[in-house]
Amino acid sequence: MPDCTQCGKPLADDAAFCSACGAPVVPTGAGTGAPSAAAPGVPSDAAQPAGAKPGANIVMITALAVIAIGIVFVATRHSGTAGTPPGGAQDLLQMQQTSAEGSAVEDGIRTIHEGIYKWSVDNGNRFPPETEVRPDGGVGTEVDNWPANPFTGQPMTSGSGPGDFTYTVRADSTMFQLTGHMSTGDFTVP
Repeated sequence: MPDCTQCGKPLADDAAFCSACGAPVVPTGAGTGAPSAAAPGVPSDAAQPAGAKPGANIVMITALAVIAIGIVFVATRHSGTAGTPPGGAQDLLQMQQTSAEGSAVEDGIRTIHEGIYKWSVDNGNRFPPETEVRPDGGVGTEVDNWPANPFTGQPMTSGSGPGDFTYTVRADSTMFQLTGHMSTGDFTVP
């Protein structure tokens, strides 16, 4: 019958722990290089890496789980759902459509602007009266393809709504201003 290595009390042959002090029983042959069987429920020294503390794997797994949960929480808190951009795909599509409509209005105003200058060259370098700046007017004949209003699909016309334009000419016909109206503001050709 061996003695406890902690308190020196005698141990039962099949004891896993000392009945007097509760210390784990060190199997016979430990430290001698001879293989030994660990007591049931007690990990053997060979199962643990050198310097490892019991339960270190559990702590590591728990820490990694907490980090993963934190990442998922932050991602869903800032975007609504994981993997969805802030504001959602619908907002992104709306921004793209608004940008495309604005670009179409700007392009249309530049086309009309060029038509006004072509009309001017053919008419003594004077700028056209307001009644000539329309698809079926004198400026319309100078433009190969009169631009369409991206909001209505109809030809751009004089007015103040989105996709319309405002053309004003000075009384002596030597200067003019052409402004296109968009949903986000106005665009004036210098």
